[in-house]
Amino acid sequence: MGELLGVFQEAWTYFLSHQAEFLSALREHLALVGAALGVAVAVSVPLGILTARTRWASVTVMNTVN
Repeated sequence: MGELLGVFQEAWTYFLSHQAEFLSALREHLALVGAALGVAVAVSVPLGILTARTRWASVTVMNTVN
């Protein structure tokens, strides 16, 4: 348990000495995640509505995905 605490202390010390770099990387990460999530929602929601309304779309999507 003490070794794990030492790792966390070392990580915290690194963070404190590299805050600008960390925040820049965090912003970049959040932008990439947001873009990926936006594309996924933009594709999935209309596709889900279409598959719920029509049998041919449901069969086609399920056979393609599986």
